[in-house]
Amino acid sequence: MNRKVSIFILISILLLWASPSIALVVEYQEAIDAYNREDYKTSYRLIRPLAKKGFAQAQYNLGVLYLKGKGVKANLIKAKKLFEFAAEQGVVKAQNKLALMHVKGIGVVKDFNKAIEWWNLAAAQGNGKAQTNLGWMYEMGKGVPKDSQKAVNWYQLASNQGIAIAQKKLNLLLDQTKKPLQENNTNSKDFKSFEEIKNLHSITASLRSELEQIKSEQANAIEATNQGKAKAKQGQLTSIIDNSSKLKAGRDSFRENKLDVDLFDTAINSLGRKEFTTALQLFTDLANRGMAEAQINLGMMFESGQGVLQNFDEAIKWYQLAASQGLIKAQEKLNLLINKAAAAQVNFGLGVAFENGQGVPQDIMEAIRWYQLSADQGLIKAQEKLNLLLNKKFSKTVVKNKIIRPTNQAITKAKEEKLARIREQKNRREKYNIEIRNLRTTATSLRSELEQIKLEKVRAIKANNQAITKAKEEKLARVREQGKRREKYNTEIRDLQAAAISLRSELEQIKLEKVRAIEANNQAIAKAKEDNLARLMEKHILEEKNKLRVVLNKRKSDKNDIKKTSVSNSTQLLQRDINRNNSQRITSKGLFSTHLERWAQAWEKQNIELYLSFYSKIFKGSKEGYEDWKISRETALKRHTNISIQLKNIRIFQSKNTVEVNFIQIFKSDGYSDIGVKELIWEKNEIDWRIIKETWVPYKKTA
Repeated sequence: MNRKVSIFILISILLLWASPSIALVVEYQEAIDAYNREDYKTSYRLIRPLAKKGFAQAQYNLGVLYLKGKGVKANLIKAKKLFEFAAEQGVVKAQNKLALMHVKGIGVVKDFNKAIEWWNLAAAQGNGKAQTNLGWMYEMGKGVPKDSQKAVNWYQLASNQGIAIAQKKLNLLLDQTKKPLQENNTNSKDFKSFEEIKNLHSITASLRSELEQIKSEQANAIEATNQGKAKAKQGQLTSIIDNSSKLKAGRDSFRENKLDVDLFDTAINSLGRKEFTTALQLFTDLANRGMAEAQINLGMMFESGQGVLQNFDEAIKWYQLAASQGLIKAQEKLNLLINKAAAAQVNFGLGVAFENGQGVPQDIMEAIRWYQLSADQGLIKAQEKLNLLLNKKFSKTVVKNKIIRPTNQAITKAKEEKLARIREQKNRREKYNIEIRNLRTTATSLRSELEQIKLEKVRAIKANNQAITKAKEEKLARVREQGKRREKYNTEIRDLQAAAISLRSELEQIKLEKVRAIEANNQAIAKAKEDNLARLMEKHILEEKNKLRVVLNKRKSDKNDIKKTSVSNSTQLLQRDINRNNSQRITSKGLFSTHLERWAQAWEKQNIELYLSFYSKIFKGSKEGYEDWKISRETALKRHTNISIQLKNIRIFQSKNTVEVNFIQIFKSDGYSDIGVKELIWEKNEIDWRIIKETWVPYKKTA
């Protein structure tokens, strides 16, 4: 015994310490408390993470905040989405909200059919408001054909749960349907019989209506299951394709938690040992956290009344939650229980009819028989009715034995009246029996049809599972095909990248060849200029010679001696001028080549004083005077290290007082390099040549 107590205490401690659902419940309660004290921002902050984790009730409450704009900006689209998440997990309030949104057109287009779908799901869980609203829809013909009988059925179900407005609407609707019948049959002696037969037909119609309702509920349940399966499979395929980790709700996520698996095994063992309290606590905790196996076991406990009061509504709720996660066994249990609950409800309705004489002769024994059938099928209120009737019948028998018997005359008269009534009742009973036999035949036919529906449902589920399996295989095949295509695309991209690199290399080669061609062209231009200058000089010399010859020929006639002397002197003078001009030209080019080389060396060695000595005091920079330019050049020379200057394609053009030097300058240092075309203009002062102007443009622009 002590060992069992220790195990129970250990399990309780583990639940309190490790169970994420307890933490969720605590956080959820804090959010609800904040909402109740109108601290909506805190409520929104607390409840939003819970909704993201898939907590259905939190999703519903977050949807309410978005719907009403409390604690957050109103957003009907988000509200609708959150209500759908919660409704698909079986939250009745969310199903009701969605139905109302579709009826009133709040955030969506008005759609009575959608509203009826959501109210059917809520009504299947026994929600009185949803049943009342469905009754109103059938009464008014909104989204469905107008049908007073179906409206009465839904109002009756809601009124049985204590919904006052449903009872009121039921009474009004019954009064409206009875009035025309009474007016047309006031003078008829068989009015009562006609009304009773009419009521029998109503009961038959009610049975058919309930059968249609069961079919609708089954279809909705199957559709919800299929949607759940499709969503789960879509989520799995998405995770396979994207290879990303996403939050999962349901059985798969709990399979990854060893503690939950251990708790589930403990609950199963407790159930086997008939320790229902422990099993109920563990199953409830795991079911609230989304474990489908725990939900189906909890539903079975409520269905059979193990450790709890038998409650079909609770059992249906848990079966629906498990079935929405794709548990086929839960769907089968759900369908069986819905059929069982529907049959029990039909039998209970017949018991009420015979007990109160509604549409049939009042017959307590027949009512007891129908109540007994309903109670055997698990309907608690049928058992309560049965107990009340049995106690009442026994009390009446005791009281009757104590009544003083009347006189013989009164007895005789009473017997005659009784015999008359018996004959009349016998006639009526024969009619009623015919109707009842027909009714029972119809009920048998309906049950047979239900069995056929079950069989078709099983086949549909099998076909659906096969279709899902085939769709999954096709999806995986498409994923593999996409993988192959992606690999092919990657290969093509790699080939394109290699081709691009090759093209870039060819482009660089073309650019290099272009630079070389430009350099060769510049050299050719420079050589052509030099050749042109040489030709001009030769032409000038020839002209001077011709002038001298003219002068000499003129003087030759005057003085022959002087002529010889003059010719000799002139020839010597001319030769000296020619030699001086040639020497001067050669000396100037050699001089500026030397100046240019010393200028470049001073720059490379960062000899600031020597470098600045090549510039005239009247030199100006592009935007500043000599002094500002001097400071900027000193800073630039100090900033660079390991300077290298290369001069190419040097061209020298000499005029009377200035010399223009053009060349390609290649500058390199540790932190910077460039190529450009530079032009230096030199001017001779009293002592030597100095730079008075300097221009530089990038090589590419020049090219």
